[in-house]
Amino acid sequence: MIDSPLFPVGERIIVPGVGASPGRPLVDPRTGEVLICRRGGTTVVSGTEVVSVIPDYCVVDVDPQTGRRFALTGVRDVAVLSGDREVLRVTLPYTTMIARYNPKNGLLYVLTETPANPPQPPNRYLSILQGGIVLTTTSLGPYGGCPEFHPDTGLAYVPAGNTVLVFSGAQGIASIPVTGPVQGIRFHPYNGLMYVWGGYMGGHVTAIAGTTVQGTASVTSPVDLAPDLNRDYVYVTNMDGGLVVLSRTTRIAVLPMPGGLNFVDVLPGSGEIFATTQYARALYVFSPSLTSLAVISTPITPWAVRVHPSGRVYVPERDSQTPLTELLILSRTIPLARLPSGYGLGPVAVRPDTGVAYALDTLNGTLYLLSGTQVLTSVSLQPWMASSLAPRPESMALDPGTGMVYVGRWGFNGLWAINETEVQTFSLANFGYWSAVGALRLIQRMVWCMPDCMSLLRCC
Repeated sequence: MIDSPLFPVGERIIVPGVGASPGRPLVDPRTGEVLICRRGGTTVVSGTEVVSVIPDYCVVDVDPQTGRRFALTGVRDVAVLSGDREVLRVTLPYTTMIARYNPKNGLLYVLTETPANPPQPPNRYLSILQGGIVLTTTSLGPYGGCPEFHPDTGLAYVPAGNTVLVFSGAQGIASIPVTGPVQGIRFHPYNGLMYVWGGYMGGHVTAIAGTTVQGTASVTSPVDLAPDLNRDYVYVTNMDGGLVVLSRTTRIAVLPMPGGLNFVDVLPGSGEIFATTQYARALYVFSPSLTSLAVISTPITPWAVRVHPSGRVYVPERDSQTPLTELLILSRTIPLARLPSGYGLGPVAVRPDTGVAYALDTLNGTLYLLSGTQVLTSVSLQPWMASSLAPRPESMALDPGTGMVYVGRWGFNGLWAINETEVQTFSLANFGYWSAVGALRLIQRMVWCMPDCMSLLRCC
């Protein structure tokens, strides 16, 4: 057992940090940087250092040829970024949940969701974009999920409840029935199969070639799946416990580990397997021969794992009871660093005229003024009480004309107005419990609120 004190711990707040509510890290194939969509924007990590925060954009995919970044922003918008600069924005009818870029055909596949209308669940749609033009929109039902692409054929496989829809470009060509609802789809680069997993007690993992089902394995309540790039194996986590090992769709082993909302990834060169455990708060590491290499404890619940081609392993941690977040970075099983929540834990706003960033720490109500990663000054917003509500218990808006920053918080019937380092507090008691957030919407018309990646953590 490798205990958490072995990880170097920096200053908790006065350093660049991973931020709150981080999703699954994304590796930029051109630069090798790790992009982590979090509340308030995207944190960019190079090696073990935070190099920048891209405010207001949740980067969800990267074009491997051009390096363009595709991001969710606003509530219903998807944007194309060159570095951190927006070059294109498209507004869709419903809330954007995730977007995936298909490098084979240059199309962007965007998943959106309608507002809830109890007792009816929200409905999800797939919009396929070419540049700024929406080519087609398809209803997926309440269980629509993240697309996956075949790199050779360019076919797109999309979860839609008890079926997998297959698209060639923007045209639907097949509907494959499976046991649902589908939780995720992953391409296996070694054997060229598409693996679909889902269902509850009668869960399954199904292998598809083209539009034909090749086989199905029974796995109770599957959560996540990762392919072994060196052989036919796939590794499946599940709620009941154990890491299920399949050769194509034949079960060959179950590696011991606790159950829960666990995630798994594989190091491409060595074939080592890394799996998080939600309830045990640990990272389990297995060798290609399926023996245990290490169990690394984490003081905060691990929510995802991403293995970098260099051998570094990134594990975002999220505490369900407090806003506290950390990011563990290892070299295989050797601890390298633990990045703290840092400033920018909550929302971030940037003045367009000066470039000064305003980053709110939701743990203690401190608003930091930053130039790059340098703290210029800070102001304290009181009274403040940390909230465990996710994904966003507070709101912040910046008036680009005056440079005034407005901050509201759930449960506080007031509004802070900040001009540089001068803070004014306004009472909004007559507006009710949610008045601070409502007042901010009146000031800025719309307050950006990133969708919580947890519902689509496999894609983030």
